[in-house]
Amino acid sequence: MPFGKKKDDHSSRTHPGLDRSPKKNWVDREGGLPSYVERIAKHIHADSGLPVGQAIAAAINHCRRLAAKGNVQAQKALAQWEKMKSSARAKRND
Repeated sequence: MPFGKKKDDHSSRTHPGLDRSPKKNWVDREGGLPSYVERIAKHIHADSGLPVGQAIAAAINHCRRLAAKGNVQAQKALAQWEKMKSSARAKRND
């Protein structure tokens, strides 16, 4: 099923978790993906076959589109994502 299309019985529980090993990147050091982003990325990865990294990038972009339309969950997830990025950059520059 292509990303963006809905199906009544299509839930996150039907997809396996994202295999992001080895977990040594900045996202994991900052506590992992925001749960809303991870849920979207999991669907994109499972439904479209994109590699995990590309599915995460697509999920962030999807959250940006949803946030612009007023989706509060997406806005919170993006705020958390931006905070994580800032924190990781500050630690890297220390």
